[in-house]
Amino acid sequence: MNKTQFNFLLIFCVLLSAESFSQNRKYSFNEVYRVSDSPSLRINSGDGDVDVYPSEKNEIEVFYIVERNRELLKVSREDLEEDFTIEISSSNDFLEISVKQKYQYRLMDWRDRINISFEIYTPFKTSCNINCSDGDVRVKGLKANQKLRSSDGDIDASKITGRVDVRTSDGDIYLNRIVGDVEPITSDGDIKLRTIDGNVDGRTSDGDVDLLDIKGEVSLVTSDGDLNAENINGDTRLTTSDGDIRLSQSQGDMVLNTSDGSISFRDLSGSLKARTSDGQIKGNMLKLEADLELRTSDGSIAVTVPDSMGLDLLLRGETIRTELDNFSGTSRDHIVEGQVNGGGSLVSLHASGGSVSLLYE
Repeated sequence: MNKTQFNFLLIFCVLLSAESFSQNRKYSFNEVYRVSDSPSLRINSGDGDVDVYPSEKNEIEVFYIVERNRELLKVSREDLEEDFTIEISSSNDFLEISVKQKYQYRLMDWRDRINISFEIYTPFKTSCNINCSDGDVRVKGLKANQKLRSSDGDIDASKITGRVDVRTSDGDIYLNRIVGDVEPITSDGDIKLRTIDGNVDGRTSDGDVDLLDIKGEVSLVTSDGDLNAENINGDTRLTTSDGDIRLSQSQGDMVLNTSDGSISFRDLSGSLKARTSDGQIKGNMLKLEADLELRTSDGSIAVTVPDSMGLDLLLRGETIRTELDNFSGTSRDHIVEGQVNGGGSLVSLHASGGSVSLLYE
């Protein structure tokens, strides 16, 4: 199967899945708007989810899913407007739907609250701007920039070509198969990124971060959580205030920082600067193209670098274990400083309260 046949099959499967989903989905009522092949879609909603899928038609079909106590209500738009203000603005290139409850401060049993969710089918080249107060947002299969917001819900975007800007105040973020830069930000939730062909700039105040197969520069921060990254091809900066960091099979200029946790790395190529205030540092470099600087205030360091390299060594620790073949410099109990094989890239390992081990392979 050649590349053209594969792409056609992939698009056909996405359309078939979306069409099948549309036919089987229960809904209260629907509306259809004629648009161009690359419109802008803006949704402002309250309690309820927003799902957006691609369509081959030059129209946007909106399914309103109105529920009370998790039971579908068969109502019309006119019925819904008794309790909600629904504002719609549309043109050939634009559709905006805004839904607001008329009686925001009226006391009622939570079981009597009406939730409005949306299931939307739109042209492939649609650019979305979705703002959801209390619900999940899912967007799939579009080829344009996406801006997704939720105050209290998860956000899931996949198979997107274009920039993806995602923010949620209280929820997880899942991004998969994105061709374009991504900016995932959550105040309280996990971030999971898979197969991203673009730069990553994200943060979470309280959650774990998992990265896999990233082609681009990466900058990710969590205030309280672990950071796990694998197969990153680009300069990488990972920071956590309270958690462990694990990085494997990656290349580029890498910077890892944790205030309270361990750092482990495996099969890296490039340069590495890693620091922890309380934890161990261990790992191996497949290819050292610049400096290797590791520091821990309370823990040990164990690292392996390629054999037969010229290195400038600066090793400090309570005990030091290394081979000093073809070495010139100073070697004492707690410090080794000098050159191996005539010098070269800097290897600086500093363990204030632990041992240092430098091996070659």
